[in-house]
Amino acid sequence: MSDPFYRPFETIQWAREAINEFESTLREFFDSKPYGEVTDLDAETGDSVLKFKLIRDLPTGLARKATEALNNIRHSFDQGLYAGCVAVKRRPKKDIHFPWSTTPSDLEGKLSRHNDVIPSEFWDIIRGEHPYPASERYPGGDDIIRELAKIANGKHTIGLKVVGMVSGVRYPDARSGPLGGGPFSLPFPQWNSEKNELIIARYQGDWRFKNNYEIAFQVALDEAGPLRNVPVTAAFHAFAEKSEQFTKALKIKAIELQGDSSE
Repeated sequence: MSDPFYRPFETIQWAREAINEFESTLREFFDSKPYGEVTDLDAETGDSVLKFKLIRDLPTGLARKATEALNNIRHSFDQGLYAGCVAVKRRPKKDIHFPWSTTPSDLEGKLSRHNDVIPSEFWDIIRGEHPYPASERYPGGDDIIRELAKIANGKHTIGLKVVGMVSGVRYPDARSGPLGGGPFSLPFPQWNSEKNELIIARYQGDWRFKNNYEIAFQVALDEAGPLRNVPVTAAFHAFAEKSEQFTKALKIKAIELQGDSSE
């Protein structure tokens, strides 16, 4: 019999290839320096507003690659569970899905209701994944992984946003120009992910600024809650690793059960 676990491991590999392509495209984008300083006029106050901002949009293919990676990872959990059933000669008669849950009690209910599909010998492995959000009401849980699985289940293209992280700050040197400077202010540097910009200074009159900001860019999922500002690649690599370890544990258990049945 061919190895039934070949398919889930292959799907995980496809996901990792998509993540690598995502990272490569992102690196090329930021290496091209798609950002710069611009000065806008605030029509309400009459202030000149000096900004550091992205002047080009993210490549359109990034969201597609991220969606491909995320969906493959989530699908690999289902495939791993199916492979485990096949390996112990309990091929499901209907589709089988990994029991993502809302609480430990919800998980136990799903395992009990599907005991004719999911072998009880695999239950402890599934429990060990803590496939539900964290809470003060019970130990374990993983908010980020659970939210990723929920998004993937939505079966739509995910949204992305740029997060600018100010890693080093020295307030800019300000010198008045030939026409004379008026009042100015230097706001605390904070990246605006909706506008993809950071305000450096607001001023009136003629001012020249020399800036000393260090900004590290990350791309995050455009989601609220636990995934807010979480870098895509770090989250996806962790999700893929979790699926791989789950599938390996199922394979080890299946081999153990095969040995017991042959005695």
